[in-house]
Amino acid sequence: MSDSIKGAIAEVSRDIKDSVGEMIEQSVQSITAPQLTPQQIQQKQMQDQKDLAEARRKIQWFKNLTAAQKKVRDQEKQKQMQKREPEAEAQKKQVVITPAGKRQPGTPIREDIARSRQEIGKGHGVGG
Repeated sequence: MSDSIKGAIAEVSRDIKDSVGEMIEQSVQSITAPQLTPQQIQQKQMQDQKDLAEARRKIQWFKNLTAAQKKVRDQEKQKQMQKREPEAEAQKKQVVITPAGKRQPGTPIREDIARSRQEIGKGHGVGG
């Protein structure tokens, strides 16, 4: 009789454990994920769609902004290049070299030319 009592107690305790476990699980689910009505579900879906549309709008706005900034930078770079071309032409015209190979006093000489030329003057050079 004690074996049958032990078996009955074990079976009842398993049933109680299962029931308590189910109740705990249901309580946790109801706390963590509240049950929504169909109207609340529909409102949530609409809100999610609005949020998604807003996110897409912001992404597109940032893409447009980036493209506009790039366009402005390119235009500024083009303007700078156009400004430099006449300045370079003017600098080329300012440098006057006399037939003797010396530049006239007061006229600037381009740096690239100055670096490539040998120094002309007394005491400089080989065998001087």
